Parts: sequence; structure tokens; C-alpha cells
Amino acid sequence: MAREGGWQPLHRDFEWWAEHAGDRVAITDATTGKSTTYRTLNSNANQLAYHLADLGVAPGQLVGIATERGAELLTALLAVLKAGGGYVPLDPGYPQARLAQVISDCALRVVVGQAAHRAMVDSGSVRFVDMSEPGISREPEDDLAWKADAQDPMYVIHTSGSTGKPKGVVVPHVCVPRLFSMTRASLGFSHDDVWTGLHSFAFDFSVWEIWGALAHGGRYVVVSHETVRDPQELWSVVVDQGVTVLNQTPTAFRLLSTAALSAEGTPGALRLIVFGGEQLNPIVLAPWMAAYGDRGPRLINMYGITETTVHVTLREIRTSDTALADSPIGVPLDDLRVRLLDSDLAPTAPGGVGEMFVSGAGVTAGYLNRPDLTAARFLEDPDGPPGKRMYRTGDLARQEPSGDLIFCGRVDRQVQVRGYRIEPGEVEALLSRVPGVRECAVVPRRDDAGELELVAYVALTARADPRSVRRALAEMAPAHLLPRAIVPVEVLPLTSQGKLDVDALPAPRPVSVPRSDDGTAPELITSVCAAVLGVEEVGEDDDFFALGGDSMRAVQLVQSLRDAGYAATVASVYRTPILRDLAADIAQSSPADTADDTDDTPVPLSATQIGVLYDCDMGDDTLYRVLAAIHLSGPCNRDALTSALQDLTARHEVLNHGFDLAADDGPVHRVRGSVDIPLTVSDTDDSPDAILDRRAGWAAAIDSEREPLLHCHVVRYRDGSHHLALVVHHALLDGWSLSLVAADLVALYRERLGGAPADLSHPAPGRTARHARLEEQRRTDPAARAFWHERLSRVGAGITPAGHLPLVQARDSIPGEPVVDVARRLGVPAKCVFAAAHVWATGRMTNARKPVVGMVANTRPEEPGADLAVGMFVNLLPFAANLQICDSWAELIRAVFAWERDVLAHRWVAMSDLVEWTAGPLFDSVFTYTEPRALAHIDYAPLKPRSDWVFANETAFAVYTDIQRGPLTDMVALNTQLRSTDTCAASRMLKQLNLAIKAICADAEAIPDSTAHAEAATHNTSNTSTGTGLASPPTRR
Repeated sequence: MAREGGWQPLHRDFEWWAEHAGDRVAITDATTGKSTTYRTLNSNANQLAYHLADLGVAPGQLVGIATERGAELLTALLAVLKAGGGYVPLDPGYPQARLAQVISDCALRVVVGQAAHRAMVDSGSVRFVDMSEPGISREPEDDLAWKADAQDPMYVIHTSGSTGKPKGVVVPHVCVPRLFSMTRASLGFSHDDVWTGLHSFAFDFSVWEIWGALAHGGRYVVVSHETVRDPQELWSVVVDQGVTVLNQTPTAFRLLSTAALSAEGTPGALRLIVFGGEQLNPIVLAPWMAAYGDRGPRLINMYGITETTVHVTLREIRTSDTALADSPIGVPLDDLRVRLLDSDLAPTAPGGVGEMFVSGAGVTAGYLNRPDLTAARFLEDPDGPPGKRMYRTGDLARQEPSGDLIFCGRVDRQVQVRGYRIEPGEVEALLSRVPGVRECAVVPRRDDAGELELVAYVALTARADPRSVRRALAEMAPAHLLPRAIVPVEVLPLTSQGKLDVDALPAPRPVSVPRSDDGTAPELITSVCAAVLGVEEVGEDDDFFALGGDSMRAVQLVQSLRDAGYAATVASVYRTPILRDLAADIAQSSPADTADDTDDTPVPLSATQIGVLYDCDMGDDTLYRVLAAIHLSGPCNRDALTSALQDLTARHEVLNHGFDLAADDGPVHRVRGSVDIPLTVSDTDDSPDAILDRRAGWAAAIDSEREPLLHCHVVRYRDGSHHLALVVHHALLDGWSLSLVAADLVALYRERLGGAPADLSHPAPGRTARHARLEEQRRTDPAARAFWHERLSRVGAGITPAGHLPLVQARDSIPGEPVVDVARRLGVPAKCVFAAAHVWATGRMTNARKPVVGMVANTRPEEPGADLAVGMFVNLLPFAANLQICDSWAELIRAVFAWERDVLAHRWVAMSDLVEWTAGPLFDSVFTYTEPRALAHIDYAPLKPRSDWVFANETAFAVYTDIQRGPLTDMVALNTQLRSTDTCAASRMLKQLNLAIKAICADAEAIPDSTAHAEAATHNTSNTSTGTGLASPPTRR
């Protein structure tokens, strides 16, 4: 080992390996395969270090590093340390404004980096050192004499602060080597280890990754940003590179483990997985444990913070831990101590929850240039020698009798909104910079649906208004930091202690819908739009979709406008999304007839329902049975659930329906009276992650010709948790309706378990009949016929069905917020972004430059209460794209949006009619997108969700993409299905879809072929060559 006793800086350990084992590989680039030895890396770093010393870099001086991840990053980092300096990460992927703040805060005089990042330094007082400068290679290659001190900074990493200004944590050299001294024995680090570089070097997890490799003679594998974000590719790197130590945040590992388990291989050489960066709930590791156990590899949870040098505690996770709802973080490292103290800094009672205070060798020097903040967070250690301090973490924990610490959340104001951890103070700091804001407060509140949102309270000057404040804030803050509402107040209320009186702040006002005398007032539109979108202030010049509108919210907007006496349509919202224009548009319209059918006349089946039933008859008995399931902790009571199901059928009449396909007047809904929904309860040793494997068996039990067409299932697991699942025939309910039914069932079941009463409004009757009538009207409507004849004339020859081939599927999940941000910038619903990705992926999989895709369209009647109606309200309509002339992803996305806008008035024309008019099939690639918002904000207690809802369906299409945004998380589920003899076809389709989504989020203005095609081309597959059959869609008759 490089060090046997006294303290020395970590780069000396690296130099020992370069001298004694210089031919060992220090770095491998996983993308290019290029490797760099310890000897070469050390020589390059020495030359750059001499150059920095010649420029005057002195011991203790901070030096910025601006490079992409790779060998040059490690060269620069080592060089700065060898010259006696401390490094400051300037990740090129960070916003320029943030980097400018860091450069200013550290008063940097020298920045080392790659030439491409020279523009990062725009000050004449900062010297940018281009690492490719010819003179550097002429410097000496031998090690420098190190002249810095143990307490000099090794690095300064900036973390987010409640002031809105990043705060720099100064980490002395002496703090870092002991991190490995304290963990080397228990974790077994050696020169045989292979580590991955997955994290930004501006995140202190990178310190652990880099020095875990270089201080022990191990190999450091550089992984590209793109691979880090692709779980399948990342898992391939882990296995192919022989990675032994993998460091992951729990969120990232959840995605990676799914990829690993689907690969059905072994973890290769992997011996350690270390979790950090966020709270770990061991429950999420159950699928991994079921496959690999807890020893191959070992799973280690480490709690820590930048201010205490990366890690504080260590806890090995065992299989038995997956039955716990707690988050165990273990015991402190040997040279650290964790106290649990109350607000008066007194020790908490045994087993009680207290704030964690960390003392010992890992406590850093404090915050750069922030003596006030340092004094507030780094307190005198009452049990230590003079001058020793303990760090106030702001995190809560309790201690088990075993000594284990259990993480219990945050003590400060940090909240989690839509998956983002946000300090309201950071938003307040940004608001305070907006002209016209005298004072402000940002408070988390739950809206009427139970969703946690930020509300900003602002005291304004006479020249400012909430709309101008929102616009100014949007220019400074990312979308997830924008408050849902900005509420003006005369003055912020205070308590008698001078603190903000949160209870005295007004709730965001519910917005009423006034009736305008002349029918043209933009105020009407803005107030209705604010109510529908749940925002406080909406301007006349705002775009409905840029504010977060989508097709279902457009239906709600139209319903509210019709309630107020105006003739609005969803088509008019899409046609004129600017609210001022929409106000003028609806003033020109006449109110539409919204009469309902209330007689007992049998309700005809829609063409879509008939098509689904036809394919069910022609295919296997698992087609078009939709599963919705959630994994729960808490009581499981069969009698309570049976009672809830009885009330559910009484509430939703359509759940009692069947289908009569032999009726004299054509196929109709059949009603024979109330039915009992079948309920099965089973026990299993299977993993909860195997729930999707049960769909086929449950689906086969639903007979298209015999009601009930909705079944309920409960699967109980050994840890006391259970899955609640519904399976329904798709001809009875669409996806939105299923989410409404599931939400009602949870409410009814919760009530019977002693939870909050189920407060359910009754759905409006007759929507199914109204839908059938609209379809029949559009079939004979000359305008609709002319519209579709013109549209279909642009579509090329249809796809010839190739018969029924085996179904192959692939699933993945990705964060949804990046896509939502792109959609809002473009002023379109998120659905359009995902649809564009599907269109592009279809083109790649079928070698089609002009693919035709079936889009699922919402056909609910535009009437009050239609969004709460339960039934089958969808149609399939053809979208024809021309990928050859798309100059950007944004153009393709806008083309999808324009298509949705144009077809809205004619969306009730049955797909079967369109096929008949063209005398042939139009498409066999279908896209559907659902946001089951009804499930997002309901009260589950005394039940507790342990995962998000999962949905699954099987269709007869050759290519099918089903995308659902998780109601409980920000994650989006991607499901691709292909009819193919090629078992890998669905995985390739999923890869193409992911490539497109990533490219769009990276640069929506880029040309699709220039961003994703190069990667996709290597996986491109022709339907003709692979045997991917194009099966007949359900509505083709």
C-alpha cells in the first residue's frame, strides 16, 4: 500500500502507484476503449503542474477546472493538487450563470480546461490555461515537491443554498485520506478494483469515485453522460468492463437494476454497490435481492454530506431489510461521531427523533467567504478539544437499540415537489431580485386535489403585478422552481416573535367563472383558464399549452366555458391557444346542443369498441385486457374490499354492462342488472415486481361475451404488503376511465378501513349514448368527410398485414420533467413530444421516411362532467409524417400538435370509415399517452403506496407504444410492443424511443438525423428482414 502510517495527501498515494506499478491502467474510456496508464497520467499531470507553478499558482490557491469527464479531467485535477492548489469544479454542463457565480465566489485567477470551454471565462482578471498549449508538453515529467499544508483546501464544491447563491464548502486535504482509511478494511478496497466515473465532479460523490480508484492502484472507467442516462448501456459497461465498485443514488439504481434484471445475466465482477446522495428505502431493492441476494454484490448504504467529507455512516443492507419501511443509515465511521439533539441542543431521549450533529475528523473548514453561515452550521464541539467543531446537518434521525441510525427526513424547509427537492428560500431569493417585489415568502401548500405545490406571496410596488413577476421569475428559474400561484399581499404577516405567520397567509383564491355581458371579455377566459390549470394569475396573452394545458384540461376548459353560456369547443382551444384570441373566437360561435339521452334505448357500441371486440375474437384471450395495479403497505381486508366493489358498481353503471353483438339494430351495450365484481385473494413468495407476469392469467378469465368485464385481484406478500389490481376489458373502459374507477375504489376501500370518508361526486349520465350519437353524426357530415378525404390523399399506400406473429415487449421508465420543460417551451402538451419520438422510432424500425402512425384521440363529448364519465371514449386516427423534410425535432413536435388541432372537429369519424374510404389499411404502428391524474392526489391512509401505479395492456398491432406518466412520481413508463419473430425487436424499438427523447431534451432545435440517427442506424431493423408482421388494427373492417 502507498501509505503505512502518518498522514499524506492522496495524490502522493497515486504517485506511489505510478512509480511502483506504472504500467497499470489508471483510466479507461468506456466509449472509445482508450486507456491511460498510471505512468502516463502522472507524467501528464506533472507537466501541467509545473506549468501552473510557473504561472504563480501557490499553495492553498484555488484553481478552476473546466473539462468534460475523461482523462483530461483527472490530469487537471492531479496537476492542481501537485502544484499545491485546491481545485474548484466548473462542470461545463452547468448553466453559465451558475459557473460565473462560482468563479466570482472563489475569486479564481486561473482556470484550467479544454479549449472548447474558454468562453466560460469572460473576465480579463482570470487566466484560462488551455491544456493543449504546446509549451506544457515541454515541462518536466518528474514529481513536484509538495509545499501545501494539511489544512489547505483540497477542493471547494458548491451546494445549493436557501439564499439562492451557491455556497462553497472548503474541504482540507487532511479530511479526505481518512475517508478511505476508515472504510478500506470493511469494504476491502485494493488495486484489483474497477470503479466507474458516473457523477459530475461538481458533486462530491465524484471524490469517492476518483480517489477510490487512484489511491489504491485501481482502474477508473470514464462513462459518458449519454451512457449514464441509459440503464441498459450502463449495465453493459458495468459487466463488460469488469466493474467491481459501483456508486449509485437510489433513484438511478432503481432504473439500472431493472435493466440488469431484464438482461438476465450475472453482475459480473461487481462486488460492491454503494448508495448515497439521497434517502434509500431498502424496499426498492427487493427485486435485486430476489435475483442476486445480498452478498453478490454487497449493498452498502452510506449517509453523508459535502460539509462532512462525502460519507458519515455506513450500513450494509441485507435481504431482511427489504421488509422494513425504514431507511437505515447504519453507524458512524470510526473517526466520526453523530449526536441526536433537539432544538435546544439537548440530547434526545433513547429512540427519539433528533437532528444529527456530526463531529470528528471529517468535518470540513466551513463555507468559503461566509463566516456567518459557517458560524451557524459549524458549532463548537462540547466534548472535543478547543477549536474542534460539529456540523449541524439539518437531517433528522433516531437510533435503534442496535446502534443503527434511521434516517427520518429534513428539519428545515426543504420540500419535495413533483420529485424535486426544493428549498423555498432559493425561490424567495430569486423573487427578491424581480423589480417591483418589496418582500416575498414562498410556502408549500396542498391544493384541493392534495398535490403539494409552492405558493409565492409577494408585496408589490404599484408598478408590478403577479403576471410580470411570473414572467421575470421564469427567465431566472427552471420550471420546477416556479410557484403554482403568485399571490399579492399588502404586507407579509408576522407572529409576535417577528417570524412569518404562515397560518395568516391567505390561501390562493378559487377562481369563479363570471358571465360576461358581451361574451367577448378576455377576463372570462383568463379566470376560467386559471381555475382549470390551478394557477393564480393568467394573462390575456398567455398560451394555454405553455401554461401546462393538455387535451384533458382542454376538455375541462370547454366544459367550464359552456357552463358560463359560451359555445366553446376543444378544437377552438387548439386553433387559438392564445387566450385573447380564444375569447374572440368563442364570441363568434353558437352554443352547441348538449342534450343527453335519458331513455332506456340500448346504447350502440362505438366503432372502436367493435374493433377491439373483433380483434379479441380473432386473437388470443389476453388481448385488450388492461391491468392497473399498485403495491401497498397497510391492512388487507377482503370483506372491506368486497363492500367497496359493490358500491363501485352502484356508482358507475357502465361496470354492469356487457356486449350484445347479435342485436337486431347492431352491436349494443347489454344491461342485465347489477353484477358482482369477482375478487381473488392469493398469497405468494414471488417478488412484487412480478405483478405484470400475472396479467395474462387474469386477462384470460375475462370473457368478452359475459359480464362482469372488470375483475379485482389482491396478491399478498410475505413482508405483509400486497398488490391491489384491477383488470378490465378495454372495450368497456379507456385508460382515463380506468384511472377514475381505480381512484374511486381506493377511496371506498380506504373509508372501510377506517380512513377518510369517500367524498365522491356522481358522474353525469348518458355520456356513452351521447358519444355514439356524435360518431353517427360525423359519419354523414359532409365537412368531416371532405376533411378526411383531403387528409387521406396525402397518405401513401397502406401496410399489408402479415398475420398474427408472437408478441414481444420491453419496458423502461424515465424522468418526466425534462420532457414537460421542452413541451412548455414549445407551447404544446407533453403528449406531442412523446408522440414525435414514437413517430421517429417507427420510421427507424420500419425504414420508412414517411411513416403513418395511429394516434389515440380523446372523443369525450364536450359537455360539463364529461371528464368524469366512465366508458370507452377514444378513437384511432392516422398521422402521416415526412421525416425527410423535418429541420428540427421542434418542427416534428409542432407537426404533431398541428395535426391534433386540425383533426379535433372531426375526431369522431370512425377509423373503420376511414379505412373503407381508402380501401385498405392505413397504419399498424400505434401511439397512446395517458396521465392518470385521478390517481395522483387521493388520500390512501391507512394504506401506503410502496410504488407507483403500473398499467399494462396487449394489442394486435405490429408496433405499439404505450406511455404513462406516473401519478405518484415524476417517472414516465415507456412500454413498447411488437409483433415479431425477433425476440429483440421490442428492445430495439425502446432504444430508438429513448434515443429520440434524449435528443429532444438535449436540443429540440437540432435536426433529428444529426442527433440520434447516427446511433440509431446501427440498430435499424427492417420489418421485411426481421419478420416483424404488421397485424390488422382493431378498427379496420
